[in-house]
Amino acid sequence: MKILYLHQYFQTPNKGVVGIAGTRSYEIAKLLSSFGHKIILITSETNPVLRAKKRWTIENIDGIEVHSYPVPYSNEMNFYERIKAFIFFAYVASIRTLSIEFDIIFATSTPLTIGIPAIFASIISKKKMIFEVRDLWPDAVAEMFIINKKSPIYWIAKRLEMLCYKKASHIFALSPGIKNGITRNKIPDEKVTIIPNSCDLKLFSPEIRSSFYRKKFGIKSEFIVLYFGTFGEANDLSFVLKVAEVLLKNNHSDIVFILHGKGKESEMLKGICKDKKLSNVIFSNPMPNKEDVAKLISESDVTLTIYKNIPLLQTCSPNKFFDSLASGKAVITNMDGWIRNIVESNNCGIYSPPDCPEEFADNILYLRDNKNKLKQMNLNARIVAERDFNRVILTQKMNAIFRRYN
Repeated sequence: MKILYLHQYFQTPNKGVVGIAGTRSYEIAKLLSSFGHKIILITSETNPVLRAKKRWTIENIDGIEVHSYPVPYSNEMNFYERIKAFIFFAYVASIRTLSIEFDIIFATSTPLTIGIPAIFASIISKKKMIFEVRDLWPDAVAEMFIINKKSPIYWIAKRLEMLCYKKASHIFALSPGIKNGITRNKIPDEKVTIIPNSCDLKLFSPEIRSSFYRKKFGIKSEFIVLYFGTFGEANDLSFVLKVAEVLLKNNHSDIVFILHGKGKESEMLKGICKDKKLSNVIFSNPMPNKEDVAKLISESDVTLTIYKNIPLLQTCSPNKFFDSLASGKAVITNMDGWIRNIVESNNCGIYSPPDCPEEFADNILYLRDNKNKLKQMNLNARIVAERDFNRVILTQKMNAIFRRYN
């Protein structure tokens, strides 16, 4: 089967914003290719310095035929600059689909505008479309007050969202909460299948032995609390700095926070650390490959999966959480939804209520002071990764649905 895969922000473990943006599409495409399919992937090159000329390029990446077009983009862009990038890519991708032969279309959001070339290609080719929903846009950004629900942008986006759902032959949702958000729009339950983010059980492992980053950052026996991912508004890292401040004021200088990544709020967060003299916070820049991220996780004592206290953000399926499980690391999360349920029902971490830095700090201290319980949580994390979130098994589930609609 020839699968036309549409994802505006495709990246590999060795290219892109490594250790921040996810590689879900790369991993799925590679596995689908190993199942015997030909994968033609349409994406964008976001770095304008690397690709000054406005033209399509084609390259083979691990058996995936990748078509990319330069459309500058970064998390530092404002909302309207990002919308412009979304719409422009939707236009060029739609035109590109006319020159490609395929049997089925698979489009993954975000952005929601990826549905435009998918619907266009489906209508022109009369081939079926599978749509993947990674978050409930535009309602999530409306809840964050980035757009107003009375604005024309929201009105248009809601109609595009419904059009994507209705035109798709089947829909993949990355979490139970996302599925509920889709079916609330009168989409039949049987049309939506939950395929969460998954674990790379080979790359991330409890067996990794590394001390590189402890040496690099001058950390000896301190207890490391690691966040790795985007520094954006939704991630609410200013809350982590409040937790760090609480611990420092209470003389717990043996607890160190490493914030690995970058994003729109990077400079603001560094400014807060400087003003408050948070000597227990270390910023780590993006790395050249995901193997280095795996090493960094292996050297931490506990990881963070946190989001701003907004209901729809609790439905997310964050890559960092699954990478932590595969690494055999306990997770502290403030996500009061399915992530909380996974953590608590499997005893692989702690749920800590949002917007309460004192309680969050107490939970970190609890894990620091209860080594045996932390060790058990670490063991449980890997068990959950292997049992429930094996990437090969979950992609096989996707593959069965692709074959159903071919």
